[in-house]
Amino acid sequence: MAVGVPTLDDAHKELFFRLENYRLAIEHGQPGVQIIRSLFDHTQSYVHFHLAHEEAVLRQINHAQFDTLIESHRYFATEIYRFKQLHYDLPSLFPHKDLLAFLYDWLVNHIASLDGQYIHHVQQHTFHDSLTTIVPDSVMPSLGRVPGQRPLLVVLDDEYSIGNIVCNVAENLGFEAHAFQHPQQFYAHYSEHIDVIVLDIHMPKMDGIEVIRDLAERHCQAALILISGFDNSVLHSAQELAIEQRLDFKGALTKPFRITKLRQILTPLVEKQSRAPRVQALVSKPFSAAEISAALSSRQFVAYFQPQIALTDKTVVGLEVLCRWHHPEKGLILPADFIPLAEKFDLITPITWFILTQAIVQTKTWRQQNPEMQLAINMSASMFSTLDLPEKMSALMQQYDMPPNNLVIEVTESIIMDEQVKALDSLTRLRLKGFKISIDDFGTGYSSMMQLHRIPFSEIKIDQSFILKMQHDPEAQAIAETVIMLGHKLGLTVVAEGIEDNATLSQLKVLNCEVGQGYHFAHPMNAEHLHHWLQQDKKIKQPNTARYALSEAADE
Repeated sequence: MAVGVPTLDDAHKELFFRLENYRLAIEHGQPGVQIIRSLFDHTQSYVHFHLAHEEAVLRQINHAQFDTLIESHRYFATEIYRFKQLHYDLPSLFPHKDLLAFLYDWLVNHIASLDGQYIHHVQQHTFHDSLTTIVPDSVMPSLGRVPGQRPLLVVLDDEYSIGNIVCNVAENLGFEAHAFQHPQQFYAHYSEHIDVIVLDIHMPKMDGIEVIRDLAERHCQAALILISGFDNSVLHSAQELAIEQRLDFKGALTKPFRITKLRQILTPLVEKQSRAPRVQALVSKPFSAAEISAALSSRQFVAYFQPQIALTDKTVVGLEVLCRWHHPEKGLILPADFIPLAEKFDLITPITWFILTQAIVQTKTWRQQNPEMQLAINMSASMFSTLDLPEKMSALMQQYDMPPNNLVIEVTESIIMDEQVKALDSLTRLRLKGFKISIDDFGTGYSSMMQLHRIPFSEIKIDQSFILKMQHDPEAQAIAETVIMLGHKLGLTVVAEGIEDNATLSQLKVLNCEVGQGYHFAHPMNAEHLHHWLQQDKKIKQPNTARYALSEAADE
């Protein structure tokens, strides 16, 4: 089985030699674990080096059967990965003879398909270790997309077979997909039009952590999926880093991963990207104090509402109010792009009072129909810089005829640490005046247990970073379960933020979490849309009470 090219013949001979050893092991009984692992490692190397070089040549000479041959390569890589996954799951029942027959048949047919045009080109060139030395950048794909085209997905993984598998699955779902084995290729063709990036965090020359850092510096807006065959704790830390860097992290896969799991992550992404463009274009430069002040003066800040649902019977029991900026030129601006700046410019306090007043006015009719309706306000650290907050809140309640016990004040652990003495003073006095206190984003601050002991809270909100990962992260699940149990022991109402699927909802119900919110129920909406949603959604009961919370971070 020779094609007349020493480099090609050596690769094929080596693979046939491995297959012959595998065949002999099958004839003498069950092959040992080392033999099958060695075979898998060698076939993956064959895919990574030999087929990668072959595809480069086929592309460079514009081979007439390029698409057919590439599809054959992808089929081979996918089948090898499937066999490897099957051996990982069921080693004692693994169909060794089926794998052997597949490898022999594919290899014989593959060698027979190599024609004179391909072999002549290879005879005139020397194989190199790097794909980039065979294929110049000029023949690599240009990663750009215009409206109406398929969403764009890019894979950066040094394993050629993994890139092929991800691209194959993505293209079947409706993506345009490209894979790179080297970071320099990826950066040479990086574009802001990329919708999804699938990134391996363990690569030889430039690891995924460095790539994450660079993507953050570029203000990358693409959805990010991390994959790795390294230690799970390292993968977990990488995804935490991506979230901290404000990248749009969507999921993680541990090699060897299941194709079904990859589809589960990609399917909602292709649906989202195909349905509509991003809500907001990348802000080219930070907003100035003058711009934010002018927006406040011209009433460009608007309250958006996200329902809070009783998990037992799906009754609307609350609404979280999220601050949005309706910019006259740039459209809808999310909190992450102006709240930190408003805090820096000492403008967050007037914005907070403005949104609070707006929410009170917009809910006046609802409050008249239901005197028990509650309003919850998320306070920034600057609100506690002076000690007259309790008096100001009391005056506002009197102005709008609201009892103090209908107002819930939400604070984060970090705010309490920033203004320890003043926050403790004000929160205690607010509690004495009848206001309710909630600890927001519980579990992400400095000393959660200490704060629960020091501050007279009435509600605890589990941070969405734990809720979003409950289905695939045992540590996040354990933390959420512990917080719920702790809240019940302390007599607090427990609210879960970030419920995005029915599986998470069912799990929280089993844990006896009382209240939840998230995209599974409803997205944030303005007052007009909320009214229609409450009227039209028959699955959600009309509210008996409602809590309104001002969020000064990005919506969940």
